[in-house]
Amino acid sequence: MTYARSALAHSTMPPEDRRDTSIDILRGLALLTILINHLSLFCIALGYTGAVVPTLTHFGYSSAAELFFLVSGYLIGYVYGPWRPEYRWRTCAIRLWMRALQLYLVSLLLYAGVVSIAGAFTADQLERLYIEPVVREPARAFWDFVKMQHSPPLLDILFVYAIFLIAAPTFVALLKFFPIGAMALPIGLSILPHLVPDFGFFARAYGDTTPRGLWNLFSWSLLFFGAMAAGNDRLLPRLRLRAAGHLRTTWLVALGILIAFTILYVIDSRTAWLDPYFQRMPGTDKALLGPVRLLHMGAVVAAFMTTLWTFPRLAESVPGRLLQITGAQPLSVFSAGVGLNYVGAALFVHFGGTGSTYACVMVMAVSATLALAGALRYRRSGNSMRPEPLHSNPDLRRR
Repeated sequence: MTYARSALAHSTMPPEDRRDTSIDILRGLALLTILINHLSLFCIALGYTGAVVPTLTHFGYSSAAELFFLVSGYLIGYVYGPWRPEYRWRTCAIRLWMRALQLYLVSLLLYAGVVSIAGAFTADQLERLYIEPVVREPARAFWDFVKMQHSPPLLDILFVYAIFLIAAPTFVALLKFFPIGAMALPIGLSILPHLVPDFGFFARAYGDTTPRGLWNLFSWSLLFFGAMAAGNDRLLPRLRLRAAGHLRTTWLVALGILIAFTILYVIDSRTAWLDPYFQRMPGTDKALLGPVRLLHMGAVVAAFMTTLWTFPRLAESVPGRLLQITGAQPLSVFSAGVGLNYVGAALFVHFGGTGSTYACVMVMAVSATLALAGALRYRRSGNSMRPEPLHSNPDLRRR
């Protein structure tokens, strides 16, 4: 490696005890996208017919959920992985299991919030939002929720994530003793639903009208645990080092692939040009996490990360800092987002359900989310808004 390339690589790679702000920015973008998409869907269910706030989800096959699980799995593998000299499996397991318990308790609080706000809606609106069971059969609905069998919309993702956290220490141990063969487990599990159609579906939300469910636990485990393996292998720093001498070319290639995917999606979803070949692009199923969906997610991540590597000042811009702060508080931001979606839906119908009402509740939800993330960062970092050391984040301690 030449001196110039070595210097460039050093300038684009964060120290190992510092947060990689590009990862937090990506997760912040995913969290805000989830918030905006869900609030738009709630308003549409309540009768809104106008234009909605566009997100990347409207221009591609994958959604923000894939990004959220990908980044979360990667960071767990990077922070708790056996590659670290201070790795201790017991410490890793206790912290991840405590995190799963925290998620479960938070989901109970969110369920109580959904029940309390249900009175703000009419019977028809409750059916439109698919939360009518919490009013019609409160005891049964609560027990089904405690068993993680059924849930109000938006809360099912917390169950899936909690189960992945419970299983994560086992996968970390496999990475320690069988680093290459460890991936055989999630790969094998992801194949089972294709052989047994009803295998692996779990925690369905009320109103889930898909044939088997929106989430297949074993199909999505490939993404989460695959990202854990990548984090343990420190894949992003390695890729950044490899691209250090030709960042702009790498960025242009990644951007070109994403643009090509976007054009294909527009042709596929908004025209009839591909109808002679297929009515719907194969491999885009969300429940089974189809390969085209995964490839599109990879294109999004590649374009996003190479953009930040090529233009590092973007991370220091106001939008970049806001996204980084938001992405550093995943549980708090997502949980607050679930509550803001239901509150926003109630405000939407209370104030007339017009286009201006939609715009106001959207601005309110996004502003409240950013304000919460900023307040949490301000408190956790000792009244400083500078990037934190990686080990100072309670979600991602090094040991």
